[in-house]
Amino acid sequence: MSTGEDGTGLAFEDRLNNFPNMSVEVYQIIAIDNYVWVHVKFKNFYSNNVADLGVAGVDIFKFNEEGKITDH
Repeated sequence: MSTGEDGTGLAFEDRLNNFPNMSVEVYQIIAIDNYVWVHVKFKNFYSNNVADLGVAGVDIFKFNEEGKITDH
């Protein structure tokens, strides 16, 4: 299993191969200290249904002093 940037990229590439209509809509990004919250809506993340209304989510990231993600 890949981690870091490579792992994230491979995970989304795999998802797009299986669900070519997938999209991610970013609504808001909030950053405080070393934390970043990203409010998103994923469409066709689990299916290729054209009527998919999507699912809302929040990604929470913690960054170290070098600007690298340490937690997700």
